[in-house]
Amino acid sequence: MEQANWTSVLSPLLALALQLEGEGQYNLAKLARATADALGRRAAYQRISAERYDLVAEIERITEALARLELDEDLLIAF
Repeated sequence: MEQANWTSVLSPLLALALQLEGEGQYNLAKLARATADALGRRAAYQRISAERYDLVAEIERITEALARLELDEDLLIAF
């Protein structure tokens, strides 16, 4: 799956889930979230299948990327 395709759908799909919950449409919201999760997992599986990488280096790379998103410092420390 091409990254641009699934990443361009992920955020709107999660936003839709929030809107659906606000309208009391909990089952549709669950479906939207499950779809977003499935897209992310599929992309992750394809990446793992295509690449074998050093786990420590990958954790460091992800931590740096999360830091650029200005996430909570405790989360970054945990990684």
